[in-house]
Amino acid sequence: MCTAISLTPSDHYFGRTMDLAPPLEGRILILPRNCPISFCRRRSLDRHYAILGMGRQEEGCPLYYEAMNEGGLAVAALNFPGWAQYGTGEGEEEIAPFELIPWLLGQCASVGDAVALLRRTRLTEEPFSSRVPLTPLHFLLSDRERSLVLEPVESGLRLHEAPAGVLTNSPDYDWQMTHLRTFLPLDPEEPRPGRLARQLKLTALSRGLGSFGLPGELSSPARLVRAAYFSAASRWPEKEEGRVSHMFHLLAACSLPMGSVRSPEGEWDYTQYTSCMNVSRGICYYKWYDKLSPRKVDLFKADLEDSRLLETEGD
Repeated sequence: MCTAISLTPSDHYFGRTMDLAPPLEGRILILPRNCPISFCRRRSLDRHYAILGMGRQEEGCPLYYEAMNEGGLAVAALNFPGWAQYGTGEGEEEIAPFELIPWLLGQCASVGDAVALLRRTRLTEEPFSSRVPLTPLHFLLSDRERSLVLEPVESGLRLHEAPAGVLTNSPDYDWQMTHLRTFLPLDPEEPRPGRLARQLKLTALSRGLGSFGLPGELSSPARLVRAAYFSAASRWPEKEEGRVSHMFHLLAACSLPMGSVRSPEGEWDYTQYTSCMNVSRGICYYKWYDKLSPRKVDLFKADLEDSRLLETEGD
């Protein structure tokens, strides 16, 4: 269970919640331009765009949950159980799902670049290891002009334009967009009196009635509706600090407090961390569930010509 949002009030902001039960191993990982990116079934990228994101190292390999590059592209991977299918479709470049984020961010500065590369890409049924099994995923890709949802399904890689710039989990994106049409009357303004109200001379009993029907549960469809509504209704502060805070508030509207969702295995899902990236400036802000204040990491303060994978907690 996760939620991702991409918005461009001026700079491009890209954020997500990471909702899981098992304790997460997560660090900010920076891949400088000269740190080779290895792949299972193709030659490595020895020089590429610099990348920053949240993830973990496994055997010296970065496993990114979400990341951005110096060119202005951001990608997040979200759980897609029951729908994701790998090893289908055609493509001369065979890439494992855990390799997709560095594969795209290493070479693409825009969604358009990524689309061209994805037309030649096929995702394989290849887990990282016995300790890191194959995970069903779909992806949100965004630059400052455009967002796209990528879903590996039976027919291969399916690409969806995503003008709302939001993504949650299953069902698939077509179903989610059909479901979203149910909520077209939502509006931050007070609703105009309808026939019954005019006849009985009724007035609104509360502020916020324009959002009547906004789903409040924690299912994937409900979180997608809330993310889309609050994103579309956003009024942005002028300064960077306020805008980052606003993004964290948007994501908090879709987060899971500990104790609110229990898995069939008896574990408690909750929002372990929330991240917000200013992709335009190469800055990542993130905070863990039990920390009030976010930490900050600036991609452009790192040595981007280094040849080592860098790990940091930031300021």
